[in-house]
Amino acid sequence: MDPTGSTEEGWGLARRLGFRFAFCYLGLYFYGYALGLLQWNALTLANMRLWRAFVPWVGEHVLHLAQPITVFPAGSGDTTYNYVEVLCFAVLALLGAGLWTLVDALWGRARSHARLHAGLRFVLRFVLGVTLIGYGMAKLIQTQFPFPGTFRMEQRYGDSSPMGLLWTFMGFSRGYNLFAGLAETVGGALLFYRRTTTLGALLLVGVMANVAVLNFCFDVPVKLYSSHLLLASAFLVLPDARRLWDVLIAKRPTLPAPVTRWRWRWAELLRPWIATAYLGWLLYGQTVQILEMRRMMGTDLPRSPLHGSFEVVGFSRENEELAAGDPSRWRQVNIEPNGSFVAIGNDGRQLAFTYEAAASGEALTLRPATGPMGLPAPNPGPSSEAFELELVWNDPEHLDIAGELQGELLVVQTKKRTFLLETRGFHWINEFPFNR
Repeated sequence: MDPTGSTEEGWGLARRLGFRFAFCYLGLYFYGYALGLLQWNALTLANMRLWRAFVPWVGEHVLHLAQPITVFPAGSGDTTYNYVEVLCFAVLALLGAGLWTLVDALWGRARSHARLHAGLRFVLRFVLGVTLIGYGMAKLIQTQFPFPGTFRMEQRYGDSSPMGLLWTFMGFSRGYNLFAGLAETVGGALLFYRRTTTLGALLLVGVMANVAVLNFCFDVPVKLYSSHLLLASAFLVLPDARRLWDVLIAKRPTLPAPVTRWRWRWAELLRPWIATAYLGWLLYGQTVQILEMRRMMGTDLPRSPLHGSFEVVGFSRENEELAAGDPSRWRQVNIEPNGSFVAIGNDGRQLAFTYEAAASGEALTLRPATGPMGLPAPNPGPSSEAFELELVWNDPEHLDIAGELQGELLVVQTKKRTFLLETRGFHWINEFPFNR
């Protein structure tokens, strides 16, 4: 690549030193993500094995941590491993920048690093763009923050974790998911084109600042990752920061930014078409993948009057009525569209089943099944023991469930619960605040 207009301008010492550290650090941090985009599985696995051997060694022999590092990133991006890894990147970047400066002082005397800067921007644009489009599409199709389920509705605010509270308020609002997802998707897409990179990066600075603050304030374990995405966005804006200041703040004229062009004319002509084709392929692939994930989560499954949370108002076992405070009595039944039937006792014990509803809607077939974290497994298998329960609707709110379950004859009288969070809705006019 030939950064036209920038090779004539020399960089000051501070700028050269800062770029050398940034090049080494950002290169180390985002190198693995770039390999993932190229689908080089062998190199990706080799890179992962290298760091998963080196980082625990540093923790044990250099930092002398009290406990060895045995937990690797898997859902949480703020493990001990991640913090030690970032420390390793910073130290190696300092050493690399120092050695680079020494070599340059002895033999190089470079006036600028324009070509390396253009190359780093190119890699960061696509890594950041693909990442933010993925997060944005997960909000547009609402799989990252699904609407709160029955379990979350029943949970007390005080019993939720800060992260759970964040997931609840984000999942409640379909509109805010669309707004946030559109901002991330558009910002990521703008990075695919050279002329719109600064605009996209500016948008993502605002987006990622908000995301990082939410992660810190609600203890979401992606603080390091979101902070680095914010850092990468700011790095892409930095070359135009002076021009933006001159135009927007100082109200004075400025020079146009130097343009980075490919040396080969055919490559320069094909560049926007290749970027558009890749962006289209990415958007299509993300849409298909996230829609399939949404289908597996059961978000799109139709709801019927049978689905919801039912408060137990009467309970008898073997024709014997149990008192409301009896520990072995059920207090609640949750029936979900994804085939989950959970009975919760007064003692907090949960009985988890999968169910099949009869076409008439007057019977359920239950099979015991325990999946991850005690949730009902979606496919218990035909060999599981089955129980037939009869359903009787006394009115739209009251449902009686009767039958033999695990060797006991049960009659359960329930009243369907409604949640203000589901029924309140949106109001253009509020004469008084409705805050409960």
